[in-house]
Amino acid sequence: MKLSGYAALVSALVAVAACQPKVEPQTGPSEADAAAALERIMAVQPCEDSALIQDRSQQFSADSCRINTASGEAASNVQMLVSFGEIDPQDENATGTIKVEVADLTGKSYQVIEETGLYQYLYPTASDFDGDGKIDLLFSREFGNVNTVLALWLQRGDWTFVRAGEMSGIDMKMRPDGLVVATGSSTAASYFIDFFTLESDKLRRVANANVLAEDVEMVGENVNVKSTVCTANIREGSPLTAETLCAQPEVKELYGDVEQRIIVPEVGSGFVWE
Repeated sequence: MKLSGYAALVSALVAVAACQPKVEPQTGPSEADAAAALERIMAVQPCEDSALIQDRSQQFSADSCRINTASGEAASNVQMLVSFGEIDPQDENATGTIKVEVADLTGKSYQVIEETGLYQYLYPTASDFDGDGKIDLLFSREFGNVNTVLALWLQRGDWTFVRAGEMSGIDMKMRPDGLVVATGSSTAASYFIDFFTLESDKLRRVANANVLAEDVEMVGENVNVKSTVCTANIREGSPLTAETLCAQPEVKELYGDVEQRIIVPEVGSGFVWE
């Protein structure tokens, strides 16, 4: 029997389909695999229950831990598994590595982050540093008597992270105007304040203020600072000038509203921006 044009086309398509290999529908991990992954992840102690490791003469490795990425009331099934490489105690120049595996509770791994060249171990922390609603990572690379060197990893929104750079100080924050500010102590009577922009997920230092207590008097057991010197280093393209830099609240709050003398170093004075 002769088929119509439409019927012939349908018949041909059915024949082609019959010759194609059968495609199984995609599924997630099996129930057993998911249960095993969950058991492996939850068996690791939370990082907040772990002691910080700061003394390199005593500790050359650290116990693994996990960071729960839930923020506020927002639940999350993503955990960060933190592990530490060994540091050779016989080699004064030996350094270690912290690895962070970002994985969900089914065992799916999104990324393995490595922070290398570490002389001492502290556990990283997770928080929304830049205020975009996504959890970021902060690694303490160096921990001195006062200042800490932090490495910032920003999340791009798909549970993968990019290293934005490093900053040093005792207080580091991102302001509502988009500037990142790091305040640190140089001596008992002087401070530095670094200002950064975030450009394409990279920290770029655009201004540096060094604030020194200049005119000081003792009032009983208290030190009364009567005036300060603000040395203003301004990078080309910075949104700040020397005057606006030394008037920033992070600068002013160090010694209060006292008399201030501003020094602007000559271009090429040797200040290193990177």
